[in-house]
Amino acid sequence: MYAATAHGDRGRKMHSDCCDPRFRPWYGAAVKKNRAVWSQVYNTCAEGEPALTLAKSVCRANGTLGGVLGTNVMLTTLTDFLQTVNICDNGVAFVIDADGFMIATSGAELPFKTVGDASERMHISEMQTPLIRSTFPDVLAWKSGPREPDAPLSHQFASGSRGLHVATKHIGRKHGVDWIRLAIH
Repeated sequence: MYAATAHGDRGRKMHSDCCDPRFRPWYGAAVKKNRAVWSQVYNTCAEGEPALTLAKSVCRANGTLGGVLGTNVMLTTLTDFLQTVNICDNGVAFVIDADGFMIATSGAELPFKTVGDASERMHISEMQTPLIRSTFPDVLAWKSGPREPDAPLSHQFASGSRGLHVATKHIGRKHGVDWIRLAIH
């Protein structure tokens, strides 16, 4: 992997991954679609942590493939960003994928756990933050209920002895990711 110079030329070598990027799914998707694409979440070779890649094929002047330019976005970076968002004193914001696996959270825990030498993404039902975990049944009902595909959800529900407000919306579909953004307070 190389740092690019101001002119877009290959600069200094940053590190050498254990994986050849030409065999990563995001590389093939960018070549096939000939536009910028987002990958699904995967564990990077270099860090071994969950990330997603924004990739775009780059062609030479004669139209042949020159390569693929990609940038990784670590789930920890998205979580760091959400932790700067002030929902309220007792609120939490988080993002899950269409299957209920965590992408990022403003809570204290990471959206993944380490099992042996590998990182595994956490499912919303596995999260230790009570506001996140208690929302899971409502998210399932919202996803499977009758509604417009991109209609947001904003409603009150009871969790234990307190009432909570949840606001949620699908995000990213036009960019190739199917995520759900939630804020609870």
